Amino acid sequence: MSGGYTNGHDPAGRREYEHPIAILGGGMGGLMTGLDFLRHKRENFVILERVESWGGTTWRDVANETTKLQTEKGTYVPEYLDPQAHAPEEMKTWPSRDSILDMCVACGEKNLEEHAKLPGQISWTGLEGR
Repeated sequence: MSGGYTNGHDPAGRREYEHPIAILGGGMGGLMTGLDFLRHKRENFVILERVESWGGTTWRDVANETTKLQTEKGTYVPEYLDPQAHAPEEMKTWPSRDSILDMCVACGEKNLEEHAKLPGQISWTGLEGR
């Protein structure tokens, strides 16, 4: 194998698509995937989110104001896949629902807004129940 291991991110050898790659949801997984695409210079994607903002259904609909996430500091940030990124110093080891949502909204608005389709920007007609 010449050139070494590319981890699947060889820009010269990657496939390009006629239509954007769709990321379903603007929660932590959608944010991480979108940021990873940008980090690897892939711009042809769209994030489809059904609620009004970033953060995901779990943190918006299921968690309450006393919900906290038990995690190692720095492992639950949207930039986690980037080896050059570091967790903010002020991040707590057990972040609250509100701090996680604030972090997700800030990340989405700063980095991914131009790739997002939020309610009012998408026609869901005919997709109910699928």
